[in-house]
Amino acid sequence: MPSQARAKGGCKAAWVIPDAPRSFTMHRPVVLARLGTCAPKKDARDDQVTVRLGVTASLELVSGSSGDARGRQTTASGCPGVTLRRVTRPFRFGVVPRAMRSGNEWGAAAQRVEELGYSTLLVPDHLTAPLSPWTSLSWAASATQRLRVGTHVLNNDFRHPVLVAREAATLDRLSGGRFELGLGAGHIRSEYEQAGFAYDLAADRVERLTESVKVIKALLSGEEVTFEGRHYTVRGQRLHPEPQGRDRFPILIGGNGNRLLAMAAREADIVAFTGFSHRGGGAEVELSAFTAQGLGPKLALVRECAGKRFADLELSALVQRVVVTSDRRAAAHKEAEEAGGALTTDEALQSPFLLFGTEEEIAQDLLDRRERFGISYFTVFESAMEPLAPVIRKLAGR
Repeated sequence: MPSQARAKGGCKAAWVIPDAPRSFTMHRPVVLARLGTCAPKKDARDDQVTVRLGVTASLELVSGSSGDARGRQTTASGCPGVTLRRVTRPFRFGVVPRAMRSGNEWGAAAQRVEELGYSTLLVPDHLTAPLSPWTSLSWAASATQRLRVGTHVLNNDFRHPVLVAREAATLDRLSGGRFELGLGAGHIRSEYEQAGFAYDLAADRVERLTESVKVIKALLSGEEVTFEGRHYTVRGQRLHPEPQGRDRFPILIGGNGNRLLAMAAREADIVAFTGFSHRGGGAEVELSAFTAQGLGPKLALVRECAGKRFADLELSALVQRVVVTSDRRAAAHKEAEEAGGALTTDEALQSPFLLFGTEEEIAQDLLDRRERFGISYFTVFESAMEPLAPVIRKLAGR
């Protein structure tokens, strides 16, 4: 039987969601209490309000709606004409290539990514990576028709935000609106030292990234921008090429630190979780958020800092390894051993950042993780591109 919870104002909802995870149940009364009445005017927009239940899914409070195929419905007794519909964001998949190629080979690789059903081709910004982002992404966009291209992620400290906004706007224009801007605060000390950049404390790097995002977003609005910050000063700057009057391209902010994730929750369109942090300037890897249990506090932080905009965020995870196998436990055990005791076999099996099993098992894991964590955008490295493709076909349109 469906469980019930009563909100302030006497609106009682029967939640007809029999397979909801425990975290869903924990947050029902909180969200109902926050709603207060059936359709509070301060939150209403075209008779529709979207809220987020825990970290699992969103609900739409829709006047007189019968829902659609993508949502599970429930009714709110005592609230005539109101239907609560659970909404699930469709899957997207991205690929981060690592191999060096000639121009023709790079174009063919981008076409293959598109052919396999991936949404995005993403290029990192490490100074040791084989390709730099802007040129390679422009080349990939020119070789494809539908594939989105993006950075995953730009090191903010390597470029001034006015220049980033200009390069991003140009690439978005030339690609026909297929660009995603991924930004990060940087974390590998050796890259800074080798190139002669100062490697500041994490708090300073995140603060600088915060200012950078504000400048970039302001420029993309099409207005003349004057900004006075601790790290950047911009006076009377306009973006060229000028914005085209449509919604700007999405901004992804990725990482694992609490300061960065809190800022991403407030400023980004896509929040990308890595599950690990680098300590000692990149010399050590810390995996406390790499497990399903460890990711929980990170998601809670993003939910809290995002506030009402949380329902509009797209959540992403960078998957470190994909192994298609009939013995998923053996693959997870091997991964746990390679982690040197930082993970158990069960933790490896359940980690949102690892995928083991048959194509059917991996597809189900992805469905379960979207249900539990709200993560719908999964990014893999090039070595997993072909093995994961049949799974992407199974999940197409879901």
